[in-house]
Amino acid sequence: MSPLRRWRRRLAGWSLRWRRWEFWPLWAFYPPIVIWVSWLVLRHGGVSVFTAVNTGLWKAGVIGASKSRILAALASCSDLVARSRLLAPDDDLDRRCESLAQAMGALDVHWPVVLKPDRGARGQGVGIVRGPEQARAHLAIETGPLVLQEYVPGHEYGVFYARLPGEARGRIFSITDKRPAVVVGDGRRSIEELIYDDPRAVALARIYCENLRERLEEVPAPGQRVPLGELGTHCRGAIFLDGHHLWTEALERAVDRLASAAEGFHFGRFDLRACSERALREGRFKAIELNGLVSEAAHVYDPSYSLLAAYRVLFRQWALAAEIGRRQRRRGHPGTGFRQILRAALDIRRGVAAGR
Repeated sequence: MSPLRRWRRRLAGWSLRWRRWEFWPLWAFYPPIVIWVSWLVLRHGGVSVFTAVNTGLWKAGVIGASKSRILAALASCSDLVARSRLLAPDDDLDRRCESLAQAMGALDVHWPVVLKPDRGARGQGVGIVRGPEQARAHLAIETGPLVLQEYVPGHEYGVFYARLPGEARGRIFSITDKRPAVVVGDGRRSIEELIYDDPRAVALARIYCENLRERLEEVPAPGQRVPLGELGTHCRGAIFLDGHHLWTEALERAVDRLASAAEGFHFGRFDLRACSERALREGRFKAIELNGLVSEAAHVYDPSYSLLAAYRVLFRQWALAAEIGRRQRRRGHPGTGFRQILRAALDIRRGVAAGR
């Protein structure tokens, strides 16, 4: 691929990222949400209306939530949760690799496995490693506490759940069908050319080319499908679709049972993996992560959604969180104050800087 053509396609990708709001940076998309949340804080007398929502999560799950602690809180529903274990930080790479091998043996899991930072967001530092060499390279980069998790094959979904205090059962607010971006070979063009020529993939060409940096010159056979990523994270290239049609009573019962295992949890998104859509509908899945208050009903990133439609959903989501928090405060849960949240954020930042 010639440098001039690559530059032209990158320019086309830049233009597409600004024309399609799903690709906008945080500072461009979130101001209306920040204004709405600020209004709800003022209306209800402080940030505790939100920090009281999930009293069972550290600092209400607003910031710096430990993935390992949250997964441990779901232990009573082990049939619905992917097996995992926390790997402590260690400056000795050989010893850290040995700890990984021991943890895999204790969990009875085999390659591939998932390694992710115990505290992190938006897919940063997450890797699917398929053998000792990949694991060693990953551990050399990610030096802080890591969660080792079994790799669950199949499809990934985001299921947003909410339960009003005092109610016996909660409900599913949103379902997101997470799909990997794919290009299809024609026997002539390389993977790099297919990425830059794709009308959507061109917007995230840098990410996709980095994911497949060792295969960019490969020419796929006609009809061969080439996934451009493995992680179910929108900013890392996954395509999010509205999955409301996947709702069933069986799925909602299973998610409600899982949510009830985490004491004090009322509001947030489960990231689930299931072997098929049918399995998900039947409530047969494995939870790989639970995100609290600041998670989103991610189906709004469906390319068919307008910007206004997305804002309407997210405004309803935050209004629902405020209602849960208001009821929680009435039941004697004061929530965490702004100063405590700020202090926790500073402590986490110091810990990250120190490599903890």
